[in-house]
Amino acid sequence: MTRDDSTHLLLIERDRDVSAVIDGMLTLSWSGGLSFTIAQQVDDVSPQLIAGGVSAVLLGGSEQNVSLERLRALAPDVPVVVLSSDYSDGAALVALRAGAQDVLAKAHMSASSLRCALRHAIERKRSHEHVAQRALQDPLTGLPNRTLFLDRLGVALERTRRTGAVTGVLFLDVDHFKVINDTFGHAAGDRVLSALAGRLHTVLRPMDTVARFGGDEFTFLFEDLSNPEEALAIAERVRHAANLPIGVGDDRYDLAVSIGVATTSGPAISPEALLAEADAAMYQAKRRGGGEATVVEDDESQAEEATVIEEQRDNGQNGSSSESAPAGSEPVAQPASRSEPIGEPASGMEPASGRDPIAQPASRPATPSAGLPELPPELPPDPLAGLAEELRHALDRSELKVLYQPQYELGEHDRVLGFEALVRWQHPERGLIAPGVFIPIADRIGLTTTIGQFVLGQSLGLLARLQASRSDLTVSINVSPIQLAAPELAAALAAVAAAGLAPGSVCVDIAEKTVSQSPAAVIEASRVLKAGGIRVAIDDYGTGAAPLNSIRSLGADQLKIAPSFVGELDSTAGDRSMVAAVVELGHALGMTVIAEGVETAQQLIGLRSLGCDSAQGFLLSRPMSAEQLEQLVAGA
Repeated sequence: MTRDDSTHLLLIERDRDVSAVIDGMLTLSWSGGLSFTIAQQVDDVSPQLIAGGVSAVLLGGSEQNVSLERLRALAPDVPVVVLSSDYSDGAALVALRAGAQDVLAKAHMSASSLRCALRHAIERKRSHEHVAQRALQDPLTGLPNRTLFLDRLGVALERTRRTGAVTGVLFLDVDHFKVINDTFGHAAGDRVLSALAGRLHTVLRPMDTVARFGGDEFTFLFEDLSNPEEALAIAERVRHAANLPIGVGDDRYDLAVSIGVATTSGPAISPEALLAEADAAMYQAKRRGGGEATVVEDDESQAEEATVIEEQRDNGQNGSSSESAPAGSEPVAQPASRSEPIGEPASGMEPASGRDPIAQPASRPATPSAGLPELPPELPPDPLAGLAEELRHALDRSELKVLYQPQYELGEHDRVLGFEALVRWQHPERGLIAPGVFIPIADRIGLTTTIGQFVLGQSLGLLARLQASRSDLTVSINVSPIQLAAPELAAALAAVAAAGLAPGSVCVDIAEKTVSQSPAAVIEASRVLKAGGIRVAIDDYGTGAAPLNSIRSLGADQLKIAPSFVGELDSTAGDRSMVAAVVELGHALGMTVIAEGVETAQQLIGLRSLGCDSAQGFLLSRPMSAEQLEQLVAGA
């Protein structure tokens, strides 16, 4: 009998009289459409019936434990309510443990209890499915997450072992994404990531997979490739698509991405190892300045980087890549960055604001690949032409400025404890140039150390003036891997010593990603800094996947929670527990904990309740000039 297909019940019951009674009860009490299929035993149920859409099963009859086991094998995703002729608490518990959603005694069954049991079973199953879906899906973009991607990659590699076809993996990281979050807020960054996720689908075949692996990282899976070179050609097409301007509301963002490529047709590689190889290739692309797709060319380097990345994966870390980077160069009145190290590229995305947009350098044109949509063969002309030479003179022309973002104690008085130094370039003709654009240029032409020394000198001079009235004030200065090399480190130590500052008042921020990439070098640099009276902070913790033993060996004084974690205090209790764990970890390792990128009152309240020591962000204060900071401290 079929009244509607909105709810389709399968009743398994040998006794026809009982079946008729149940039919009558549900017919009278059920609101909405209902249809029945009746079978006398589980063996009468076909897979086609289950595939046709059964909402729930009422399981009666005898030998219910055996029947339930067979039914769960046949229809593992369909909720089951057991109708027991000989009800007992013990038997009901056995049925529930075997996968039933509920157990009813036939002797006490009523229309109301039967209807409620079925509705509750269906809703519980839907709720469980929703939770399971969320566990495998990125909530921001709707893409598969890391767990689901690794599962699909494992299945693909099993097929590769049987067929010998080529399987390709891409690991994509948005170059210098950090500045979009720091300058314009995480809501803007989320909108850009969502738009980019939609864009990436345009270069995929139906059989391909793109996943958000974490932060600003995306991974791709391509099966049945004709040869390894096809994977690199696809990577170029993906890179080209990602580089096209992204419009979000009235704003436009120009992105650049680095992509690592790995392929296999052999039987012996694991999903984690293949992904680590692509990850290592991506880092190699970044070291070349970013904005390209590549495979690892140096076998020794590949083996070393893949080993480090595998260790990070084994430690359960998330390879999110919101990288530390220098701040942008906007006027004080505009939103300014929270925290960006000198010398590492910051986010290369800048909204268009009435002038020519500043894009990342164009790479070679994409190569066509079979089965993929066609894209324009050429990128737009490179608007960065000439910037390298202009950057060489920017310091002499006083175009680079240092801004300072105050850091506040989360205690009884909410005092200003110190400030973080951020660099900006205000170009006389091009206007605001994002640090994600000019810092990579500085890296390539050898100006990273010069800019870093400029920021250090400006910051130390300001701190010396402020300590005349507040000797407890501190300054945080971000450094890149280049600045941690021996000669540059010695120069920094000498500058701090010459400034005559109070001991421990200078803190060097080292990005967690830098720790994860070069743990031994960073640990040695930290030892030298601390011996010279300089404190060390781990910046952007939660985005760099540094192994815990490296964090512990660093002996850092401060742990800075990444803004992406802080932003989660606006959502669920589960996200709150992650921030709590970071605070507890920092305190357990003897570090003070500071939250970066605080943007809402709810985040601040949550941080206070979790025992976070201090905070900085737009809610508390935007970056300001030296004169404004001096006025703030004088009025405190």
